Amino acid sequence: MSVTESDYQSLKLQIKGLEKIVAELKGDNEAKAKIIAEQAKLIEELKAKLAKYDNPHTPSSAQRYKKNSEFKNSSKKRGAPNGHREESTSEDQ
Repeated sequence: MSVTESDYQSLKLQIKGLEKIVAELKGDNEAKAKIIAEQAKLIEELKAKLAKYDNPHTPSSAQRYKKNSEFKNSSKKRGAPNGHREESTSEDQ
């Protein structure tokens, strides 16, 4: 079976067109894989949050995980700094 020059050129053009389509589909697959990975991460985060039972109507005694407080315990003494002038009391007047 012999292939003519015109058939050869036609097949060559078809191959180039198919290669272009394959490249586009690979790009689409990579983009979709990235979206799927992001959604899987979000699902895991939401599952973890749901496991904590975070509900504003749940009493604090029933909440399993408490949020970190804004205040940190420090090793410093509480109260006014040394040398701070106290308010005058009724005895001083």
